[in-house]
Amino acid sequence: MARAPKRIDALTGVRFLAAALVLVFHYGATYIASAGAPPFVGNFLHHGYLGVSLFFILSGFILTYNYQDKIKKKWLAPFFFARFARIYPVYVLALLIALPVLEHPLLLGDAARVLTLTQSWTPVSSEQGYAWVMQAWTLSVEFFFYLIFPFVLPLVLALDLSVIVVLTVICWGAMIMFGIPTLAPGTSEAPTVGNLVALPLPVLRSIEFLLGMLVCRVITLHELKLNRIASNVLTIGVAFGIVALMALFNDPRMLGAAMALSSVLLVLLTDESSLLAWFLSTRVMVLLGAASYAMYIVQGPVRAWMHYVSDDTFGRFASPFVTIAVSVLIYLAWEKPVRSWLLIAFYKLRGTARPQPSAPSGQLMAGTGVSASSVKRGPTP
Repeated sequence: MARAPKRIDALTGVRFLAAALVLVFHYGATYIASAGAPPFVGNFLHHGYLGVSLFFILSGFILTYNYQDKIKKKWLAPFFFARFARIYPVYVLALLIALPVLEHPLLLGDAARVLTLTQSWTPVSSEQGYAWVMQAWTLSVEFFFYLIFPFVLPLVLALDLSVIVVLTVICWGAMIMFGIPTLAPGTSEAPTVGNLVALPLPVLRSIEFLLGMLVCRVITLHELKLNRIASNVLTIGVAFGIVALMALFNDPRMLGAAMALSSVLLVLLTDESSLLAWFLSTRVMVLLGAASYAMYIVQGPVRAWMHYVSDDTFGRFASPFVTIAVSVLIYLAWEKPVRSWLLIAFYKLRGTARPQPSAPSGQLMAGTGVSASSVKRGPTP
């Protein structure tokens, strides 16, 4: 029987790290390389897009953690509405912010795909998935995860620990062998097996989501208990391994290994006795992690506006800091209140009380989420 869920504030901080990786990839990778930085630094920044993979793994982990004890009759409508309330208000705001500064005219077909979150279901070699707001293709993939989650979760919950471990190793192998975390819209062939791209991108990337679900069940069925020294040594060692793989290698298989290793880091952070877990659980990191979805999705529009307003060295330097500030503002003034209002309205129309949150913080860019004011009681379901 699954144990009662506890708070895992460190996973909210991980959200910020994942978003920050993508942020430095878009803002600093090319500049750092041209400025003569050591190759391993430029390499690490160029692989910042792997923050998306970390988001996908974290999504499967936290959705499973939140809902593994909540499968019951009539749970699907609240689940899907909660996902809508989490994604769409900020998504629409980002699209509106981007609209006046689009580089190319927006085609009707592209707009329809973006608004319906189907832009990642594009033909191979097509870059239609990047229309309107480039980063939004990942939300299209995430939306697919939401659609399959209610059907996959009961299957995962029925597995015993030994089978879960075997499936986890298989997911690791697939991520490494096929370089799954490196696949994106416009990919014409998989890094190692070209015919894999005949499968839709959301299907391929669902391996990461499934991995997150599986490693969540590992710590649910067998709680991790380490002493402080072991926790620090293992957590720092795994984190260093991830950074080293991203900094020293360009082989998609090695990058897949880095993201497979990140699932181990999530497991270690649930122990909460390491210095890294403490740092990720601080108020500042929790707030930044809560704002990470906004930071992820508005970075492109903000960068375009900054280029329009100040196309000079100072403007380029200031852009990432402006992005972070804008994301926190959006989270506090728009995302959090609108989501709360939508959920209150939903449960009022259903004539039922809104359930009290009881799960850990740390949901991904398009997941459950956690507010700065709810750190002590878990995220809004």
